[in-house]
Amino acid sequence: MGDEIGQHTQWYYNVITGQVEQEGQGKGTDHLGPYPSREAAEGALAAVKAREEQLDAEDAAWTGNDEPPRG
Repeated sequence: MGDEIGQHTQWYYNVITGQVEQEGQGKGTDHLGPYPSREAAEGALAAVKAREEQLDAEDAAWTGNDEPPRG
């Protein structure tokens, strides 16, 4: 959402085009975000990958399975 004076302040990573876009550009179904800055949106894929790796490690520790997930 925009701020009080109508400025677009949120940033999104478009997974179709690979571009960073401000709020209101493109289709919402193609976006990761919102992010507070352009730089944060540029790092969206790296953040998702790191989060998935952390969750996979937590799942493995919880189940007692030391093998890395396949896929």
